[in-house]
Amino acid sequence: MKTAVRILFRTLFLSCVCIATKLICATAPVHKYEAVKLTALCNGAEFTASGRTVLDMGWKRYINRTENDKPDEKALPAVSEGQAFIVSASKSEHFTSPPKSYTEDTLLSAMERAGNDEYDEEAEKKGLGTPATRAATIEALVKNGYVERDGKKLRSTDK
Repeated sequence: MKTAVRILFRTLFLSCVCIATKLICATAPVHKYEAVKLTALCNGAEFTASGRTVLDMGWKRYINRTENDKPDEKALPAVSEGQAFIVSASKSEHFTSPPKSYTEDTLLSAMERAGNDEYDEEAEKKGLGTPATRAATIEALVKNGYVERDGKKLRSTDK
């Protein structure tokens, strides 16, 4: 019983912190920045770059940043109109490889995780289908010629 009370108290506390943070952000000064767009010409070709310089963090100073947050645009170096640059360029050739083929296990796992970001953590049904129908779905794809087995790998067909 004490654990349930602790969890309830912690949830209530975190909710209050969230509400207080939102209130502070709503009443804090505005976040000010200077946006700059640079256009450069080189042998008749036009190149552009954009950046921001933060003038005052404002309400954003109260927000906790995480690794998943989109980073702010980078500031551009100081330049003046008509300034000349010495640049170097190189050309290189790179090759990409296709993604690895699914196996039945990896496809079942992907079907289980599909769309999980869209559901509440306590949602009963997540992913594509149910655990009981996912294997049958893969078998139907093979039977109807949409997917073929190549050893353990599953490969899509042109159908």
